[in-house]
Order: sequence, then structure tokens, then C-alpha cells
Amino acid sequence: MSEAHPTAAVATRSISLDGSWLFRCDPDDAGIDDDWASPVTDWDDAETRAVDVPHAWQEHDDLDDYTGAAWYRRTITVEELPDDRDAVLRFGAVDYESSVWVNGQHCGDHRGGYLPFDVDVTDALEPGTNVVTVRVQDPENIDEIPHGKQGDPWYTRVSGIWQSVSLELRPHTRVADARATPDLDADAATIDIEVVGLAADASDHTVRVRVLRDGDGIETSDWVPVTPHDEGATGTASVTVSLEDPDYWHPDDPVLYDFEVDLADGDGLCHTYHDYFGMRSVSFERKQLYLNGDPLFIRGALDQGYYPKTLYRPFEDDLFEREIATAKDLGFNMLRKHIKPAHPDFLEAADRMGILVWEEVANPARYTERSKREVREQARELIDRDFNRPSVVAWSLYNEEWGIGHHHEETYVWDDTEKQETLGELYERASEWDPTRLVCDNSGWAHVATDINDYHQYFASPDRADAWEANLDEIIENPADNYAAEWTEPDETPIVMSEFGTWGLCDTERLIERYDGPPRGSITRSSSPRNTAARNWTATTSTSRRASAGRPPGSRSATNRPRCPRWSAVSTRCRRPGSGDSSSR
Repeated sequence: MSEAHPTAAVATRSISLDGSWLFRCDPDDAGIDDDWASPVTDWDDAETRAVDVPHAWQEHDDLDDYTGAAWYRRTITVEELPDDRDAVLRFGAVDYESSVWVNGQHCGDHRGGYLPFDVDVTDALEPGTNVVTVRVQDPENIDEIPHGKQGDPWYTRVSGIWQSVSLELRPHTRVADARATPDLDADAATIDIEVVGLAADASDHTVRVRVLRDGDGIETSDWVPVTPHDEGATGTASVTVSLEDPDYWHPDDPVLYDFEVDLADGDGLCHTYHDYFGMRSVSFERKQLYLNGDPLFIRGALDQGYYPKTLYRPFEDDLFEREIATAKDLGFNMLRKHIKPAHPDFLEAADRMGILVWEEVANPARYTERSKREVREQARELIDRDFNRPSVVAWSLYNEEWGIGHHHEETYVWDDTEKQETLGELYERASEWDPTRLVCDNSGWAHVATDINDYHQYFASPDRADAWEANLDEIIENPADNYAAEWTEPDETPIVMSEFGTWGLCDTERLIERYDGPPRGSITRSSSPRNTAARNWTATTSTSRRASAGRPPGSRSATNRPRCPRWSAVSTRCRRPGSGDSSSR
């Protein structure tokens, strides 16, 4: 087989489809019956507008409250597809249910609003001009589907093709995924490789791994055979690469290593796969967190990641870099990306600039078989997407029982053994999917099985500083009181105050100028006897809305207010007698 460095001939070719698309709403849900997916159906009417993808239709003032179906269309021009290539449409994220047609041929469907998916369009694509059509359905009732803080009483809904789209021309036989697991004890990294598109009688495929730093190759493995599975259609291989005196990834020194996986058969190279990783470990012992074997003390902020005009998307190219730089300048070493998967561009910036990330799935509102399934699927897909990102050190599965007990018509985890089992089993699955990171089962509320015993506490200071001090003493002395069931050991688990504080003060003049007056919903009162709230404006902004933070065990600082304007939404929710103040956010 060839030992030469691979060329573009064996790489995936990616063609960006970001930019101008046609868009039209379908309030009567007539598009399927009227064959809007057909390339000959005329879209030249008053209901059609040009939009720039990535795009959420709530970015248009007249569609701020629209729910239901909407359609996207654009043309693409491609050359004749080689026989050994597959054509795949790659969507970064579409909220929520999507169906895809090419030249009127239905190619695939997807459900889920936050993570990437592929649609194989090989058989539908033709040389020359092609018409791509996407139908997006985002229902009015989102109780059962993961949505985080979208919708009442929180922030604006996000619907449509809100992340990038590309057409990828991939070798039919290729590396589909490669996971890098650092081993700091051995100064090595193990790359677990998945291969697809093998012939039924394939037996001669091999892989090798090259590790690079700053573009220079520093280590190359031997060729390792691929083990076929599924009657030869797929295969796996595992390659361990030793690194001489590697630099470990740390927020103060975020060293990254690129790696390439070459796939070859008896005739030469088939494909080259590219990614990067960091030599980083996170663990805990006797309540102490460790990063790369050294004690870790968290000083973090809760990052909502909503923006005034673009909602989930950055409105400037360097926005994520400026956010991370600001957080580091303020002394933070972690950002908790709140109740939705982080934007992949944010994680790339976090990896490169050096800040720890606590990532969360988006939660539903109700506890049903469907909502449990979709949270589980989303957690698995999130771990798959971000496994190689060294900045990510923790996963949250639920936040404050949203989707597993928070709803006023449902039982709390405290009182429901079936929900306790659901939490414990999902923690175990997530820990199997990713044994390299911390897993938090139910951030801030009743724990069952967790690597982080965290709390959400809100005491207005200075008038309640004494109560805040007493509450901290109680937390440290009785950590098991924060557990509805003890599938893991409270006395061994690190204690983290992952939300605390009181008000975040905004620049009111800029706020009123932006909205031509006080924003809608600027004063909200709840009549529910179980939930009383005093909220500041909840309009989306370009900064985190709450100055909340994780803190090291035993810390006695009563406040943690970054010196910058930010919005706040503060509420007090009844929990259990003697449990202190807790947020219902």
C-alpha cells in the first residue's frame, strides 16, 4: 500500500450552502399536499421571501410568535459525482423536525433541534443544477420535546435552519468517526476509529494515525487492521499513540494536538479523517476536583447564550472569542452553557483560548415516555459530537428537574422512585458513553447519581448574608440532604454552588433604546402558590443573563458579581423544609 502523505483526492470535499435561500411559512400545512418540494412548483409569490441561512424565522418581527411548518429552498450546481463518492447534506442544527428533498425526491427526515445530522442525497443528486427543499416543523406545544428556555415564560422561540448547511462529497469507504482518549499516566492517546462503506468481503483495510502540533508531525503509528462488523459493512480499529513529554491542555495553556487517520486498502489510501484533541483529564476524589491531576477550584459563570437579533447564533464573527476573553479577564475559569448544547464554534474557541465548559442538554417541560427518550437520545448525540473537545469537562442531564418533575402537575424526584431510577440509569449510561468526564444528573435540585453535588441558591445580599452563611454551613455538613436516593456517595462527591447570587443590573438606557421602551414582559408575577417570582427583563441579550457561578467547596464568598452589565432573572421556589432558597430557572 502507498505510504505517501494523502492528498485531496482522499479527503471529504465540503461545499457550503450557507447564504441566500427562499423561505415561506405554511400556516395551513398545505405544502406537502400542494407539492412544494417539487422543483417545478412556483414559489414566486407574496408569501415567499429571501433569507440568509443560518436562520431562525423568529428573527423576523412578523414571525416572532409563528409556530408550525415552514419551507426552505435553494439551488446548487454540482459536477458529475464519482462512483466512489457519496453526496451527503450536513445540517449543523435544525429546530425541530425536518424533511429533506432533492429535485423532488424525498431523501430523509430528522427530529431534534440542537445537534448535527446527515441526509444521504447520492441517488437524488444530478450533474448540473439541483433544487434542495427543506420542510421544518416546530409545533406550538413543546412540552415533550427538548427546548431549554425557548418560549414562555423565558425567551424567544428558535425555529428553522439555525446552524450551517453543507454538501459533503465523501469517499464511500471512509472513517466515519474517531474518538481521542488521553491517558496522562502513560502520556499517550488512544484513537478509537469507526469505518463505514466496507465491501461485504473486505478484509484488507488498515488505518494509521498521525499526531501533529502546530502543523508539524510529531508521531505516526503503525498500520493497524480494521475489524469488520455487520457482515463487513462497518468496521472498527483502535490505535494508541505515545507522545514524548506532551503538554497538557489547561485554561492557562490550552495546547491542542491535531490528528489524522488514514484509511487504506490493498490499492492505496481510501480516506483521511481530521480532528484535534487535548491532553487533559478531569476527576475527583474525596470531594476534591482535579484537572490533569492537580486540584481544581471552579470559578464560573452561567452562560445563557441568547442574542437580541440572532437568538442562538453569534451576530459577529468574533463574538465567542470576545465573550471568552471577557470571562477570563473577569477571573472565571469555567462557563456553564445553560440548558442547551453549546454552539460548536463556541467550543472551538473555548478549546483554543482556554476556558472550561460545563455542557447541558436542552430539557423538555413534561415527563413522558417521549420526553425521556428524546433527552436520552440528545445526551448521546451531544457526547458523540463533543467527545474530542478538551474544554468540555462536565455534562448535565437535567436542570432543576425540568422535564422530570418541575412541572406543577407532576411529582418531584424527591417523592418518585420511578423518576429516581430514570435519573440513576441515565447517569450510568452517560458515564458509559463518556467515562472521561463528570456527569451531573439533575443540576441544582434532588440528586440520585452524580459526580457533582451542586446547588442553586439565591440570597439577596447584604440583607440576607447571615442566612447565606448559615446555609453554606448546612450544605457542607450534610451533603446527603441534597439526594433523593444515593446511587453514588454524597460524602465523596465534590460540592459546587453552580448557581448563586441575586440581581444582575443592566444598562437600562441601552435596553429602553433597543426596544423603544420597556420590553414586553418586563414585570411578571406568578399566582402559583408553589412559585413566586420577581424578574428583571428577560429580553435576549449578547451576554449571559445571570451572574451565577460554581464555587469551590467550603468557599464563603457571599457574592460573585462580574463587573459588567448583564440581565438577570431571579426567582424563589419552594423545595423542602429547611432546604434554603432555590431558583426555578
